[in-house]
Amino acid sequence: MNRLALEDAAVIEASRAEPDRFASLFDRHAPYIHRYLARRVGRQAADDLVAETFLVAFRKRAGYDRRYHDARPWLYGTATNMVAQHRREEARQFRLRQAAGPDPVQHDHAERAALDVTAQSIRAPLAEAVAGLAPPDRDGPAGPRCRGMTSSFSRR
Repeated sequence: MNRLALEDAAVIEASRAEPDRFASLFDRHAPYIHRYLARRVGRQAADDLVAETFLVAFRKRAGYDRRYHDARPWLYGTATNMVAQHRREEARQFRLRQAAGPDPVQHDHAERAALDVTAQSIRAPLAEAVAGLAPPDRDGPAGPRCRGMTSSFSRR
């Protein structure tokens, strides 16, 4: 049994009274836990899961079995649980996106510009056509009279 392994149990025990002591456990084991997680979920997700792994371990340190002097297996177990939770969340997000249907059409800048130009070009002819309507018909279905259904247009 090496000195570092003996220290892990002692560090966890000491961190109950002095929480800052737990940081040495992070410094010692985080690179190994990160590599383990990166192989399972990719580097980007591994960054977040390493932090979550150590946060969970910190919160559960009072229940750590001090007979196990090396904390790395305990941390690997916690990381494995984090991977499972991550995958469940990914699956849940995927199901939600599937249920919501396709994303609304996203126009790039050129398409938006073309739509704006088209809207600007029909504004004057549209205003002229509306002005040529009889007053009761100008409100249309969205006008104030539609609510009471009083105009001849609304009754059609």
